[in-house]
Amino acid sequence: MKILVNELLEELIQVAEKSAQISRICRDDNDGLFRILIQEKTNNDGKNPRFQHDYKTFADVLIQEMAKFRLEAKVRFSKQIYGEESNHFRNQLGQDISIEIGNDEQITYEKFVQILDYNTSVSRKLVQVIYSSSPSIINNFENDSSISVELSDIAVWIDPIGM
Repeated sequence: MKILVNELLEELIQVAEKSAQISRICRDDNDGLFRILIQEKTNNDGKNPRFQHDYKTFADVLIQEMAKFRLEAKVRFSKQIYGEESNHFRNQLGQDISIEIGNDEQITYEKFVQILDYNTSVSRKLVQVIYSSSPSIINNFENDSSISVELSDIAVWIDPIGM
């Protein structure tokens, strides 16, 4: 299956902008969420053995999962999307919750509320960013817009630095 290069670039740019928005929401929240937005990785959670301590942030995991969701939905390929972070996060009650983004905004919102210590405001903002549609960024692709690439020939590695 082929995809037009300008369509792929458009979606990658959209994902990058949504990633920046997610990072800003997590960074700018002043309700004390910062303490629960960072967790140390374990050996079962993808800890890099080169480091004594290896951390992940909620923003990292959320950005990675949002990018997977968007690229799978828009570009229709998933087996070639890779990421560094496990999608599991532990909330303040000690519950392990998988951060998964699907077509049901309400289910996604409810998971965020659980992870974010029941902060409904931040959860709602994050869900709005993930599910919002954005205007096209590449309006006039100056090169030949009929250039395409085989989806099986490309892969995406997601390694966000959130916050």
